[in-house]
Amino acid sequence: MKPQVVLACYGMNDGIYHPPAPERLAAFHDGLHRFITKILASGAQLVLMTPPPFDPRPIQARTVLANAADFGYDFPFAGYDAVLAEFSRTEAGLHVPGVTVIDLHRALVAALATRRESDDAFTFSPDGVHPDDAGHLVIARTLLAGLGYVLAPADPDTELARIKADPIFPPVRDRRELRSEAWLPFVGYTRGPAFKADSVKAAERVAVLLESEIGAAAK
Repeated sequence: MKPQVVLACYGMNDGIYHPPAPERLAAFHDGLHRFITKILASGAQLVLMTPPPFDPRPIQARTVLANAADFGYDFPFAGYDAVLAEFSRTEAGLHVPGVTVIDLHRALVAALATRRESDDAFTFSPDGVHPDDAGHLVIARTLLAGLGYVLAPADPDTELARIKADPIFPPVRDRRELRSEAWLPFVGYTRGPAFKADSVKAAERVAVLLESEIGAAAK
């Protein structure tokens, strides 16, 4: 790829849904710095985003306490967000030339607290981990602000509806989904049997056509 800029959201799974532990924090710290070294050695700049928070409230029935026999995505430690907060502080404390850190964790925690002032059951993450569209809107606005864009205040629900009604939205969504589905097997993944695709050329030809459609819709 030879990218000029790499965006990475690093940390959500690295505590493997366990309680805080010095050995896992040390492993996270080591992996983080090896990752940074590899990206910068390629000549790219790195935009590093802290992990979104873990929200136990919508999945309270399947969370477990710190003395549980085992932990995992299906039975996470109820206080797992303390681990992600620790990881986020580690990332936010970095001062490395060529690395910009954007604190998604802090932004989403603040946005969640605001929404729960009027709706105690509100969540950005119905499964406790993966943000929904409203959560991704907070992520997008936080990322843009961290990159220097000035954004006007906006009601989240109104803004989300406006974006989805924008004619640019469908081709942008289609391009993202196309590239996600094509590039994941191209770079290789090992969830279950290892799998590797030979090419992404066909997908990229379609992506170029979608890029033209997006440009036309933006005019």
